[in-house]
Amino acid sequence: MGPPPPVDTAERVARLTDPAFRIRSGVIFAQVVFMFLALYGAGAVRFRAAPALVATGFLFFLLWQVLDIVPRAVDAWAVSRVWAPAWLAAEDPAARQGYLYAIRTWADVAAALGIARRVAWGAGHLLFAPAFLRGDRLETAIGAFFAFNAARLLPRSVGEIARWPGLATLTTGKWWFVAGTLPLFALLGVWLWREASGRDARTTFTRGAA
Repeated sequence: MGPPPPVDTAERVARLTDPAFRIRSGVIFAQVVFMFLALYGAGAVRFRAAPALVATGFLFFLLWQVLDIVPRAVDAWAVSRVWAPAWLAAEDPAARQGYLYAIRTWADVAAALGIARRVAWGAGHLLFAPAFLRGDRLETAIGAFFAFNAARLLPRSVGEIARWPGLATLTTGKWWFVAGTLPLFALLGVWLWREASGRDARTTFTRGAA
C-alpha cells in the first residue's frame, strides 16, 4: 500500500476513515514484521558463510523495515483516526485547512519514504543474493530470487529518483510481487525449517552420543 489517496474532495478524505483502510494498513504492518523476522533468521543462519555480505545486507533490511513500518503506523493511526475525521468534523475553515495541509504534506513525505524504502529493500536483496548463490540447490534458488528482486527494484528506484516514468513503472504491479517476493519467502520458510530441523537432529545425536 502506498501513500494515502489524493484528498481533493470530502469523499476522498472519508475513504481514509474507512475501517478497510485501517485493516489493510494493519495487515501490511504485520506482514512487514513477519518478513523481517524471516530475513533475520536467514541472515543469522547464513552469517558464517558470508559475514560481510549478510551483515551489510541485513542493515539495509533493517532500514527497509523502519521505512515501511513507520508510514503504515502513521496511515493507520494519525491519518485514519485523527486527521481525516477531524477534517470532516471541523467547521472552522482555518482548522479544516490545517488538517488538509497535514494530510497532503504527509502524502508527499510518504511518497519520498517509499523511494528510500525501495532502495534499501533492493540493496538488501542485492547483497543477500551472492551469500546464497554459493550454496546447495535450495540456497542457490533462494539466491536467484534475491537477485531477481534486486534486478527489478533498483532500476525502478533509479527511475523514480531521476524522474524517468518509463523506468520507474517498468517493474511495478502485483505480478512482480507474486513472481519474486512470494516464491522467495516460501523458499526461505522451507530452508529455515530444514536448517532448524537439521540442527535439532544434530543436537539430539550429539547429546545421545555423550
